[in-house]
Parts: sequence; C-alpha cells; structure tokens
Amino acid sequence: MKFSGLLAGAAVAIGLATAVAPAHASTVVLNETLDLSTPQQNYGFTAGWRGFGSFSPGFSYDLSAGDTLDFTVQFGAGQSLTLINPTFFWLFSYGSANSNVNGTGSLAFLDGDGNALLTSNLKTDDEGVVHFGQNFGPGDFAALPTTLTFQGLHYVGTLNSFANPDVTMSHYADPQVLFSADGARIGGLGVPEPGTWALMLLGFGGLGLALRRRRPQALAAA
Repeated sequence: MKFSGLLAGAAVAIGLATAVAPAHASTVVLNETLDLSTPQQNYGFTAGWRGFGSFSPGFSYDLSAGDTLDFTVQFGAGQSLTLINPTFFWLFSYGSANSNVNGTGSLAFLDGDGNALLTSNLKTDDEGVVHFGQNFGPGDFAALPTTLTFQGLHYVGTLNSFANPDVTMSHYADPQVLFSADGARIGGLGVPEPGTWALMLLGFGGLGLALRRRRPQALAAA
C-alpha cells in the first residue's frame, strides 16, 4: 500500500509538471539565394526605398511565441550591393497572423563566403501585423560606414509574443529585402544597371541631336 501510494504521488507530480511546462521552442533555418538582377521597382531606384524579389528556393514556415528564425540570404554568383549613406535595412517575411508581434533580433552583412562583415546590436521592438523581422538603422550598429558593400544578409530573430492573446502561431512566406540609401550600385550583373541605361540613353539622345544639327550646317557650307 505504501509503495503504491508513492507511485500514485509520483504520477500526479509528473502530470502537473507536464501541464505547466512551456512548449518546446523551435528554430526555423532558411538558406536562400537572391538574384539582384530582378529588383522590384515599386519603391523607387537608388535614392529612397528599394526592394528585391526572386528568392530561391521558395519557402513558407510557421512561428509560435518563443520560436527563432535563422534566415541567411546570399546574392547570386558574383553579385554584390553597394549602398551610399545607408539609413534603413529590412529583411523580413509576410505573415498571416491578425496580431502585432514583439521580436528580438540582429542583422549581419555578409561577404561572398558567408562571413559577417558587420553585425547590428540586438534589437527588440513591436512589429506590424503582417510581417516578421526587425528593421535596422544606423543607430543599431556600433559603427556604420558611409559606403557599405556586401554580398548577403543574415537575420536571426526570436518571436517573443503576439499582442493578440487569441493568436498563438503565424504562417510566414513571401520574403523581402528593403533598404533606403542616398545611392546604390549592383555589382556583378554583367549588364548596365537601370540608372546606367538612363545615362546612356541621354548620352545617345544628345549625340543624335548634335549630329542632326551639324548635318544641315555641313550641307549649307557645301
């Protein structure tokens, strides 16, 4: 009787421990390639906002409170991005939850081998309803150069909580990279950038106009 009583007590204790133990947090690891040759132009070019699409492979994932996202993005082979006087960086994914989220994370700029060139301080903030991934500015780094060249990004962040108590999980997909800077250059594409094309077209247009003006003068002189 005494032995069976001990077993019953142990069973109750185990049951209580199971009931109060928090769910095991998980880490979602994503390794993506981003082709910079297909930028999304909805946010403008060079000065101001700019976004990129064409992540591969495609993905989607779920995050609950306490889960961590480990998100690495390498640009296409030989591609690099140079920002002049950068003021804003954001690597994030759109989500489905009807709730703001609180998160803590950091952002690193990578070289072509995936090594960190510059890493932000840890940042905790409340984010919007439809995305996860902190945005970062110059104040989030110990020192930010006026000219920054990198070949990838690495974001690590933990979803701390949902503002809406009825939400326990959000589904995320559709990743985005956005930045704001006074100027930008994309390296390694092998073709002129849109800004370069514009300058070339202006140059060719001016040359054509000069030739048209010169030809009547030459005929008159003859």
